[in-house]
Amino acid sequence: MIMARIKPVSSILFTAVLAIPSVGLAEPVRDDCVRGEPVPVFAPTKSGLRSYQFRSPAGEGARELGSLGPGESLEIRHGGCEYLVMTIRFTSRKLRRQDVSGANAYPLAAGVLQRMHKLKAQSPYDLVLAAKTLIDASRRRSHPDFGESLPVDGDGIDFLQTQIQIDKAGLSHGFGFVEFSLFKGPL
Repeated sequence: MIMARIKPVSSILFTAVLAIPSVGLAEPVRDDCVRGEPVPVFAPTKSGLRSYQFRSPAGEGARELGSLGPGESLEIRHGGCEYLVMTIRFTSRKLRRQDVSGANAYPLAAGVLQRMHKLKAQSPYDLVLAAKTLIDASRRRSHPDFGESLPVDGDGIDFLQTQIQIDKAGLSHGFGFVEFSLFKGPL
């Protein structure tokens, strides 16, 4: 009779001891990002860029750096998890303050997208349609503010429709720059 009582108690105790380490003590899974691993936009050997680098540190976004010509560089940052985000920064020694201010930043960014398309960039976004969206925005009487997202008509539907925005533009250390983002989500 005493043995009958010990079995259930020991069985419950054994189960509890095995279960304790697995309840709330496990490390969170870092590979749960919906978008998956970043993929380069440019193929290193066929990019048409003067110099090129792709870096993808583990657990972070990725970064592509390239030279388009003398005094011109392109930086592409891949990020996001719930959203797929690609931020592009174009820098050029040739750009002046008026080239990167206000409504002028929109056709400048559109031109960067068109150049990327000509260089055979492989992107999850339709670069031609995104460029058209920026050109159309620059032609409006009052252009959108920096940071205002614009839907890219024809590239995705509903919540997966591509959005584009000019993040910032200006001069830095004698170089003009424009920085803008393309994104989709939530995935």
